[in-house]
Amino acid sequence: MNKRIKSNFIVQLSQTFISQTLVVISQIILLRILTQQLSEEAIGIYLIIRRAIALVFPIVTLNLSDSMSRYISFDEKKAPGYFKHSLLIVTIICLGLFFLVTLLEDRVSLWLFGDSKFYVLLNPTILFLFSNSFQVLCIGYFRGKHNFLLMNFLNVVFWVVAILVLIIFYVFPGDHIEFLYYYFLCFTIDLFSFFDICC
Repeated sequence: MNKRIKSNFIVQLSQTFISQTLVVISQIILLRILTQQLSEEAIGIYLIIRRAIALVFPIVTLNLSDSMSRYISFDEKKAPGYFKHSLLIVTIICLGLFFLVTLLEDRVSLWLFGDSKFYVLLNPTILFLFSNSFQVLCIGYFRGKHNFLLMNFLNVVFWVVAILVLIIFYVFPGDHIEFLYYYFLCFTIDLFSFFDICC
């Protein structure tokens, strides 16, 4: 029995290590493509968006992923309910943020980017934030159910999808700011659809 537990632990640890390695490689590839294809202004805006998302992310998710994972591990029968309620809370917060930013889009754009003309990027950014939150909830869900294989798989897919969407826009070049707009929008749609199938 102890040997079996030890064996499962080593397998799960190996899966996590491999997935995290692939995630790091994917992030490096993503940034390499972006820095080569975007102007200095566009890459600067992209990095600002990523930092802004990192700043508000804990507020949006409320650390529900870790809490949900813990409670699911105690009672897996309630897992779907925990996930739905967590997703509902995150959705409400994102909708509130969406309406707030829409009302103050010029001011938010001026404060965030230093120019109000970039307001068009705010709504796709919130959608991107929502997809990030959804991804974290999915990972917490599968962690609680001890399905580490699927959890690690989804983590890798999150970044692979980002690269695939980026390659699509690389083939069809255009205005850099417009590129960022459709990148965040399409990445969100593709990612959300994939996770929806898995969950």
